Amino acid sequence: MDYILDVETVIANGKKRVHIKTEGANEISFGFLPIKTLDRITYIGICDDFVVIKTVDRDFRNGNLVASWIKDDRTINNVDAYTLKGEHLWNIGEIIGDIKAQIDNISYIDTTEAKREFGVRAEKNARLFHCTALGWTFIIDAVNRKQLCKVGGRVK
Repeated sequence: MDYILDVETVIANGKKRVHIKTEGANEISFGFLPIKTLDRITYIGICDDFVVIKTVDRDFRNGNLVASWIKDDRTINNVDAYTLKGEHLWNIGEIIGDIKAQIDNISYIDTTEAKREFGVRAEKNARLFHCTALGWTFIIDAVNRKQLCKVGGRVK
């Protein structure tokens, strides 16, 4: 079975996105110790000196094909950040809390778009990510580990 793995690189003048068809990846390496996950990786965002990785929800870990939308506990959720040396920086649950749902989508959002679309003010070179879960939109500052915005019903 083929899956799509999104790889997004954030560079000084914007972002680039590549879709890779794969049979599933649970490990990546950038010349450092590999990052291994228990779940299939679906997104890799490469920024300056860190990497953001999204996996499928852990409810699908044992071959399950169906899972509840509302989760029992997501203090540890399906998005993590690592240094380029492979050291774990944070899990998104540390930033947005236990939202009782998996993160459905994540992507880089520049500060201009974040201000225009969500009224978020951030430093010009901030590394912001746009995340969605159960109809909620979150804008997070990945470097300072802060939630800057939470809006319901504005999934893009």
